[in-house]
Amino acid sequence: MASDTALLVGLDLIGVLINTLLYGFVLGQFLTYFNNTTRASIFGASQGTLHIPATGAKDTYWIRGIVWGLFFLDTLHSAVEFYAVWDVSVNHFGDLASFAIVSWVIPFTATADAFAALMTQTFLIYRVYMLKMHPVIVAFLIITSVLSFAFGCTAGIYSGVLGRVDKFAPLTKWVILWLTFQSAADLGISISLIISLLRSRTGFRKTDTMINRLIIGAIETGVFAAAFAMGDLFSFTFFQTSNLYLLFAFPIGRIYTNTLLHVLNSRDSIRNASQTTGPISLSEVLTDNNRGQGPQHHGGHSNKQSQNISFPYGKEGSEVEVDTRSHTREDSADYKSKSQIMVGVEQTVHVS
Repeated sequence: MASDTALLVGLDLIGVLINTLLYGFVLGQFLTYFNNTTRASIFGASQGTLHIPATGAKDTYWIRGIVWGLFFLDTLHSAVEFYAVWDVSVNHFGDLASFAIVSWVIPFTATADAFAALMTQTFLIYRVYMLKMHPVIVAFLIITSVLSFAFGCTAGIYSGVLGRVDKFAPLTKWVILWLTFQSAADLGISISLIISLLRSRTGFRKTDTMINRLIIGAIETGVFAAAFAMGDLFSFTFFQTSNLYLLFAFPIGRIYTNTLLHVLNSRDSIRNASQTTGPISLSEVLTDNNRGQGPQHHGGHSNKQSQNISFPYGKEGSEVEVDTRSHTREDSADYKSKSQIMVGVEQTVHVS
């Protein structure tokens, strides 16, 4: 049977150690992001052409604002957790009764975790939107994320108002709402991304390589964050007499930050994985029949349209031009649907 010291001080300390380890990974991700001068960005389409520059462009201000916000939030939260360890190990050494009092660290942790989740989910929901998901799904994800944030802040503030751990019974419902909606948003984002990406498979190896990488990233996006949220939920609900929930509550903010930065920093490698060596027909890419073969022309009058999609590969300044001129009236609806998805796939790699 674990001692009271292990269940209180020990779990508190382990939670801070896990957070410190993850903060080290996050710092590495931050340095990679800020030192990388090849942040890609999408420029608006002009005369039927979507051009994705290879180098030199930076992310838009709102994305950089999220990255900087998470950097300061993670740094502040990690400093607060070091203070928490000092407080229980030095200021209240041997005083287990002090754990019955809710210090300001607990409300701050809940609120900071809610902010980190909201900022990360905002960016990820934007990716779902760029992949042409149904507006109802996007709206559902937005509402779920905002409700999660609201319940998280409520739970954090309410814990400080209650003041004592033995009064946490009415707090449980708010924690359940917070972490349930947070997990639902994470899993909903991942499932939406996976469905959209699976629909955009073309049968071409290099294009599908990029899509497969994005699918793996989509799975990782939701699984780790949802797992920590569920761990936090069940440990707080069923083990309130211990600090087991701090094993999840302290580092979960760094899980979200690492998820966001991994998505941003992996864009160049995903783009390089999809490099090609010459022009290909988008009608050939998008056709439902005979994977890898040319477009199928139906009888009757054709309604040819011309559209080029350019995206970079290889060295700076190089690009692939995808000619979309050969498609008929009969397949235009399917063409339009799939081409929007494919453009959305490119935009998830080069988000602006």
